[in-house]
Amino acid sequence: MLLFAASSLTAQPAPVPTPNPATIEVQNYSLEANTFIEALLKIAAQFQLPMGIEWTKTADTLKPVQFSRSRTTVAQILDSVVAMPAGYEWRTEDGVVHVFQRNLVSDSRNPLNITIKSFGPKLQTVGFANAVLDQMVRYPEQNGIAVSVLGYPGEPVFPFVGQNVPARNIVNQIITSGLRMLPEPPPGMNRIWIATFPENQVLGRDGYFEAVPVWNPTYVAKESQPIWILLRWGVPPPEKMVK
Repeated sequence: MLLFAASSLTAQPAPVPTPNPATIEVQNYSLEANTFIEALLKIAAQFQLPMGIEWTKTADTLKPVQFSRSRTTVAQILDSVVAMPAGYEWRTEDGVVHVFQRNLVSDSRNPLNITIKSFGPKLQTVGFANAVLDQMVRYPEQNGIAVSVLGYPGEPVFPFVGQNVPARNIVNQIITSGLRMLPEPPPGMNRIWIATFPENQVLGRDGYFEAVPVWNPTYVAKESQPIWILLRWGVPPPEKMVK
């Protein structure tokens, strides 16, 4: 286990270009997926879209998805797929295609709406930044955060900066980190985040919604299950998430 020491940086991270799915035209497109989440992950991977998803696990969102068009755009694909379960929308923000359930995204009890008073401005690895943010969301009143994560020599570091912003804003920074690096972004970065909530939402002791456990509870205790997970393009959702 390595504890990363990050050097300080005062500059704000460079803004990430916002995807414009309306401009991406597609011919003879077809999509088949076992669930709503799997469909979104396939769209994100095929069109290289950084994507954030806040969803509720219900019978409706676990239904198979089928879609085909002879001529369309990525925006129209998203419009159609996101409209399949009731109450969902999408928009682009912070360089991310954000898919969300309307009632969930605006609820003050959603942990992704917790205000992060100060984040950064140090250079951090993605894993370290994500671990720090996780602890800040779990313990919003705690002054000091100590985390340790696995790392490797030469792992890229990035600035993640936020003042009085919702936690969602920092997660968006995490999945878009390095996208403006030249000559090309680092390979194999996590470009998708997913927060999964149960149909019958449960409040934790802190007064915020508890997320659905996505890892095997035999190996990851309930209190250590993530509120959101990060995925690379092309990686399928965890089995427990969609079962």
